[in-house]
Amino acid sequence: MGRHVFTGARAARPEFVWLIARRELRESTSDTRLFVAMTSLTFVLPLVAAGAVTLATHFLGAGSHGIAERLAEVGAFFVVFLPASFSLVLALESFSGERERNTLETLFATRLRESEIYLGKISAVLIPSLTLSYSALVVYTIAIYFSTGFFPAQELPPLVVVTLAQAMVMVTGATIVSSQTKTLRSANVMASFVIIPMSGVIQGESVLIISRLEWVLWGVAMMLATVAVLLLRLGILNFNRENILSKDSRPPDRRALARRIFVGLPSSPRSLGTWAARQFRAIPGAYRRTVPAVAVSAALLLMGGLLGSVSAVSGLLPAGIVAGAVRTAGAGNELVSGSPHLASFIFTHNVLVGLIMLLFAPISLGVIGGLLMMLNGFAVGYLGGYYFQLHHLGFFACGIAPHGIFEIPALVFAYAFALRVGASMVRPSPQGWLRGMRLALADYGRGAMFFLPLFAVAAVVEAYVTTVVIKGC
Repeated sequence: MGRHVFTGARAARPEFVWLIARRELRESTSDTRLFVAMTSLTFVLPLVAAGAVTLATHFLGAGSHGIAERLAEVGAFFVVFLPASFSLVLALESFSGERERNTLETLFATRLRESEIYLGKISAVLIPSLTLSYSALVVYTIAIYFSTGFFPAQELPPLVVVTLAQAMVMVTGATIVSSQTKTLRSANVMASFVIIPMSGVIQGESVLIISRLEWVLWGVAMMLATVAVLLLRLGILNFNRENILSKDSRPPDRRALARRIFVGLPSSPRSLGTWAARQFRAIPGAYRRTVPAVAVSAALLLMGGLLGSVSAVSGLLPAGIVAGAVRTAGAGNELVSGSPHLASFIFTHNVLVGLIMLLFAPISLGVIGGLLMMLNGFAVGYLGGYYFQLHHLGFFACGIAPHGIFEIPALVFAYAFALRVGASMVRPSPQGWLRGMRLALADYGRGAMFFLPLFAVAAVVEAYVTTVVIKGC
């Protein structure tokens, strides 16, 4: 049987994806204990949560209607998430569990394409977990409505969408873990790389609900959906049935891997000058290769700026909080304006943002850096909209333009090169994944030779020019 039969590059056929999904669904529902536990929690937990919210409402009294509504909304958020967490268990079982039960060889002996097997298993995990989640949400919503008379109509649409995105991220991430580990025990240990980030996301979403910022959940859902699509592509690209069935448990040759990673670096101090000159000459080529990423980075910054302006003009965010933050920052600048300490602090902060984008690029596939870009654009756009309402755009221009002409392009370039590092995870080079990663990291260093001086100039201008100019506006 030729290797071309198993290639995942060809498109998956839906009928065979559904064939694998039905097989997996039959296996997951055949476990009576698991099935009873999942369905009972789906219907019992919402009733218990609704009862707790009802008791809290009566305890707080008639004057705390807003607090009761917040409790009901947060309760809906956790009720819909807990059944979705079953998807993590089922996804970890998808490959590792079958390998331990010795049933994986039979599946891999078929002429199904690798993409069909992979997508079929993911579909079989998503279908029951989402069905249970939405069923729990329906039960909880009905119970809350009849007990308190409150119906979370404004929160339900973003809650439904963000639950789908969360389940997709957990399933795609856990499936990668399951396909790349040899035992179910090691898969459960590695699942912390999925659980810990998702826990942080869930806590952030609950804060948004409590703060009456439910509309931000649409953006969170979009970010999670992007991560899920990238993880799905990463999983399919790295899915190889021969490696999964391999019984070889020998540890990898770390010295050989290190030699491949650090190849091309100067081998002695004598060759350092020649190596640095070669890297300097390669800067234009690095920026040419990064043009598409620069366009994406600039688009995210502009998108964040647009969202910030709309939020300020429409009052989606409380203006008092932002005004207080601006006054605090302004007061701090007055105390240290023209100080080298301020310039050093600004430069260190910008460099730290660039390093965070780089360090989290392989883990988040570049999405965390994109979120930071949108947040920077959001802050600038919000301040612009805020001062537009006050008819004081001159003050805004004086506080942004002098150093912004250096800082904003540097930030765009820093994220663009970090984005290439993340993209190399899901878009391997024709010469191999490691070579693509090495080229992206090398280009980041070459790009830093240009955007780090821009950060330094921006810090000096902001410390010595902006803080002086803004006083005259």
